[in-house]
Amino acid sequence: MKISVMLLVSIVFLSLLYSIYFSGSSSANFLYNEDRKEADLGWHGTCKNGKRQSPINIDTSALQKGTKKARFKNYDKQISGNISNEHDSVQITFNNTNDVEFDSGEHGSYRLHSMHFHWRCTEHKFNNKSYQVELHMVHYNQTLGNFKNVESSSGGIGLSVIGVLFKVQESGDNKAINSVLKMIKNGNTRDTEIKYRDLLPAKLKHVYQYQGSLTTPPCTENVLWHVLDEKATISPEQLKEFERLHPKAQFPNCRQTKPLNERKVTSIEISSAAYSFMFRFSLRSQIFFFVMSALLSRYLFT
Repeated sequence: MKISVMLLVSIVFLSLLYSIYFSGSSSANFLYNEDRKEADLGWHGTCKNGKRQSPINIDTSALQKGTKKARFKNYDKQISGNISNEHDSVQITFNNTNDVEFDSGEHGSYRLHSMHFHWRCTEHKFNNKSYQVELHMVHYNQTLGNFKNVESSSGGIGLSVIGVLFKVQESGDNKAINSVLKMIKNGNTRDTEIKYRDLLPAKLKHVYQYQGSLTTPPCTENVLWHVLDEKATISPEQLKEFERLHPKAQFPNCRQTKPLNERKVTSIEISSAAYSFMFRFSLRSQIFFFVMSALLSRYLFT
């Protein structure tokens, strides 16, 4: 009887291990290792055999030039969301983002859904150079349905992800990153409000666009990637704070780069209208500036 019970317990335990680590049905069923080889670590199917996999190394000497400009729409809004710290990553899933979109140019607009971080490395590289943190801002094509359906669809381009690379800068903390870290410290799940724009680089010039995949299983090849050319900044202490979030994580939570396989990377200019939210003032401020401008003009030209 004891042997039967022990056998049953062992079978259940092994089944659980298999379902947690080796099933391909969930994006959480995978592991990273030191050399980032993916065999037998949950990276199967499209992850192994796909021809449009992400991330990639972006060679800035071999770019095509885009014909239409990209645009950030309403990224200065205060957006509420739910923040979680799970599976070696930090993710914020937003609420009520109906008018917060990224216009990719010729491929149309995508609605904001969530964002998450990779650290101790970046997934994308520039001219074979890696940085310290990569933020992925996930959007979906709402004309194809809700996010869950679009995410699992293998047809067309249902998702658009903006990649923001962070470099370490000694001069000071990134205030938006401080907000994220503070919310994580307060608990695993918290309602939060943050301006999405605050996590982008101060200057927005170009974005590098290519067709790729999710960088975690099931590695679905339905993603239009947009990696910003400018880098955001993070302080050394903030980087250490990220690493403390998962002290038991032995390896970086970044996937290795994949072959381009005849794909093209397009450099797209970001519309100057993307900066408009930086210059919005209250009515009182607008009146003040109008009066001061009028007085100055009268003084200078009379």
